[in-house]
Amino acid sequence: MRGRWRWILLCAYIFLIYSTLGLVRRWSEILDEQGLAQIITGPAIALLLLLPIGWGWQQASWKQRLGRVGIGILLLITALWVDFPEERIHLVEYGLLGLMLGWAFQGSRRWPDLWPLAVALAWILGWGDELIQAVLPNRVYDVRDIVLNGLAGMAGLYLFETHCERECSTNKGHEQKK
Repeated sequence: MRGRWRWILLCAYIFLIYSTLGLVRRWSEILDEQGLAQIITGPAIALLLLLPIGWGWQQASWKQRLGRVGIGILLLITALWVDFPEERIHLVEYGLLGLMLGWAFQGSRRWPDLWPLAVALAWILGWGDELIQAVLPNRVYDVRDIVLNGLAGMAGLYLFETHCERECSTNKGHEQKK
């Protein structure tokens, strides 16, 4: 898929996150009333924790595997630190955002050099999430959520990079030929 479409999909995903911020609290309350909040967020968090460890495990070097296990432990501790299920979803949302950022940037010829920009974007987008919440009547601005968003975005980027590292040069050549 050409780079432009990657960016369009990434922007659509960001729009989805930002446009549902006013609705998430109510959805969470409905799920909680039905006793479904933990049932839904539990598997989502488990998937988030298992994905960094398992995705591309066979191709990963021992250093990458160690990094993935470390990120999995960090995400688990972070998920346990958070009080509300809707805040735990930040880990899933921004972990996926990090994966998508890596995927979008990979379409660029200078991907490895753009890693700092991708990390900065993950943090800026997470901060943007909180800025929007600051003006919504049913949400609050919380610095902890910025940290959650940024760390989850970086975890997604790391996961993408360790999965892509051995294939990026091949994929980049393939992308340029299209």
